[in-house]
Amino acid sequence: AQFHHFAFMLISLGLLGSGASGTILALRPSPLSPLPLLAREERGEGLAFGFSLSAILGYLVLNYLPFDSFSITWDSRQSWLLAFNFLVLAVPFLFSGLMVGAALVEEPSRAHQLYAANLIGSAAGCALVVLVPPMIGGERTVVFAAWLGAGAGVVSQSSIVSGQSSVINDQSSAASRHTLTTTHWSLITAHGALLTLLTLALLFPPPFLTLRLSPYKPLAQALLYPGARIALERWSASARVNVVESRGIRSLPGLSYTYLAPPPPQHGLAIDGDALAPITNYQSPISDLDFPAYLPESLAFAPRRGANALVIEPGGGLDVLVALASGARHVTALHGEPLAAEIIGEFGSGLYGDSRVTVVHESARTFLARSAERFDVVLLALTDPYRPVTSGAYSLAETYLLTEEAFGAYLDHLKPAGVFIVGRWLQSPPSEELRLYATILAALDKRQPAVSERAVIAFRSFQTATFFVKPGGFDGAEVASARAFAASRRFDMMAAPGLRPDEVNLFNILPQPVYSDAFTALRTASDRRVFFAAYPFDIRPATDDRPFFFHLFKWSQTPATLQTLGKTWQPFGGSGYFVLLALLALASVLSAALIAVPLVARRVSRTTVHVSRATRHSPLTYFALIGFGFLLIEIPLAQRYVLYLGRPIYALAAVLGGLLAFSGLGSLLTRRVPLRAALIAIAGLALIYSPFTRWLFEVGAGLPPWARLIAAALSLAPIGLPMGVPFAAGLARLEGNGENEGIKGTGIPLAWAVNGGASVVSAVLAAILALSFGFNAVLALGAAAYGLAALTPPTPIRNEASR
Repeated sequence: AQFHHFAFMLISLGLLGSGASGTILALRPSPLSPLPLLAREERGEGLAFGFSLSAILGYLVLNYLPFDSFSITWDSRQSWLLAFNFLVLAVPFLFSGLMVGAALVEEPSRAHQLYAANLIGSAAGCALVVLVPPMIGGERTVVFAAWLGAGAGVVSQSSIVSGQSSVINDQSSAASRHTLTTTHWSLITAHGALLTLLTLALLFPPPFLTLRLSPYKPLAQALLYPGARIALERWSASARVNVVESRGIRSLPGLSYTYLAPPPPQHGLAIDGDALAPITNYQSPISDLDFPAYLPESLAFAPRRGANALVIEPGGGLDVLVALASGARHVTALHGEPLAAEIIGEFGSGLYGDSRVTVVHESARTFLARSAERFDVVLLALTDPYRPVTSGAYSLAETYLLTEEAFGAYLDHLKPAGVFIVGRWLQSPPSEELRLYATILAALDKRQPAVSERAVIAFRSFQTATFFVKPGGFDGAEVASARAFAASRRFDMMAAPGLRPDEVNLFNILPQPVYSDAFTALRTASDRRVFFAAYPFDIRPATDDRPFFFHLFKWSQTPATLQTLGKTWQPFGGSGYFVLLALLALASVLSAALIAVPLVARRVSRTTVHVSRATRHSPLTYFALIGFGFLLIEIPLAQRYVLYLGRPIYALAAVLGGLLAFSGLGSLLTRRVPLRAALIAIAGLALIYSPFTRWLFEVGAGLPPWARLIAAALSLAPIGLPMGVPFAAGLARLEGNGENEGIKGTGIPLAWAVNGGASVVSAVLAAILALSFGFNAVLALGAAAYGLAALTPPTPIRNEASR
């Protein structure tokens, strides 16, 4: 519905609702708590009903009351809409959290079993996320989640009917019995009606469930053109793919303006409504097409007729078409999203049916890790839409295709005379293209530093910058050919061996030759670290540890950013990074409130929480630390495994599912594993998982995708098993003083609230720290949290009336 930079907030939403459930439970028997309104045997069914209903209503609010991220800094209503969206989406997790938390409170002696069931069920949900959307689509997946929640109510009702649930307190009056029975049957009726409606919505989805996209997404913009229509829509596990038919779609990035013929007709391929890539329709033989010769990439193919080419993420297949039209003998097209390749096969005028094309449904990094094949040309296609770097809104869009290690893999798969091609949109001032140049130079310096200056040729069109990299260095004839090609196509040179000042800024004239000047300054810097530190943007090479190529923010930009706040027509008004910090502050305030409210309420009701003086704050500190630590380990591990599994959805399913499943098993072993030993084991393993994953990726690179998925999930057992111990063991310690009523009143619910509140903060904090310091730093902080928790084991909480 919105853009990539909102995705990371979803974990915080779930944890916010879960943490709030602990707060409500800790308020019992306060009138503020709704739980006393339901008898125990009705509670599961009532909460399941609340989860199902709020899941659907939350989706509809998101769909029909969306906020406008482009005007949030100057339209105060948008901030309220954003907050309203978030709070509404947190409500389903509030109900599910109440269900789990209430079970923990009512049966603390079985906390480890209940917690294990919750974790293992969540792990099963991770598997369903991969399987369900391709079959029924994204909208109906939301309905299916609500339907599963309703199923929990059916299970609750079945246990009542079979007599497995507790009965109403024998001392309750006949009137109370009658009231509860009436409530019970009312819930059954409402629940049955909701389950029936959800079943019908799954079988016959109503039109009002159709997902509405942000009007600023390229797909929404394309549909504004007269006569435009969606010709196809399909869902995969990780994306919605659309094909748009429109006479207004014309996309040939970098095309020389010396090409005067009309561009070919095209369809638009949109993934998640973004990055509208062209599917070119051609009637004549590919060899007769003339426009490819006016695209920058054709320079590399001219002297390499009969080339064996590798095209990485070709979007709608344009670069595959350019390679074939330029004389390539064979082209391997790597598509990380198999559904996109399948659709191109249907709409691409038979391009992928050409015997010279081999389509591989795999990410570039996993393919290159297992393949020993070498190519004459490796081309990383430019398929991202133009995004203004000054907005800072796309900082969280990680990519493992534009890191120093990725560029090294591309260069290592070239033949001795091979060329690597990569292009980016021009940014003003120079930033994204300068980081790209820095990354190329860093990869070259690790291989043949003596030839780095002769190994890169770069020129710019009106909107794009294109780089050609030859690890062995370009010879004089190749440089002269590149100069002649650029001049004939009116491209401006930015970098080349022996490039003179009078050869730049000739066609697309700027007041100053800022691009070539910046490239020269970077290339000739005696210490590039000094250059990076002095440059206004963060243009250090992206790495696999910090794969945020589009995050170029520096704190020195703060004054200029604040001056333009609310004055630019960009996402977040051009201040995207500050929105992350604002979210961190908001998460911290909300989390503090989740913990403070029950404590204040207890004090007002003249009940004080006491522990021994030596460890007065240890229960709260302990549960906060393990709440912090879990997400600070889980999130960077999920990002790490993207590199191995190729697709983020598989990494999330494997890491979240694996950690949750093994943590659930670990919770069952709580009474057999010493708490301090488990905490120390987690801290130690978190520190070594980074080198461990690198080893795993190397030895497992040749495995088929399904085997890599299984290997990834199993590899999380060493750290996942002990991660299930601390929470359940902490609850057991709270229970251990024998004052069960006191524990039920405050200890376990408050621990649930503290753990959830700390997790809300750590989910946002993990994203911010990864941007600035990398995943290894986040893992180290998670290890530190568990290490500190080992020093502050919980002591029982008891309630005493204050004097």
